[in-house]
Amino acid sequence: MHWHAYTWMGSGEEREREDERRPGSPDFAGSLLPPMRTGDWLARPASRIRASFRRP
Repeated sequence: MHWHAYTWMGSGEEREREDERRPGSPDFAGSLLPPMRTGDWLARPASRIRASFRRP
């Protein structure tokens, strides 16, 4: 088992740009904003994974 960690620091205004936060959007894959749902991180390209950890 391993763990993935995702980081994002930004404003509420950025977070409200919902188009970039939904998997159906053309901007989703390249967006630096977090997805609307946690599980949608899995739809992002592997290049968005910054680190993997063996322990939580």
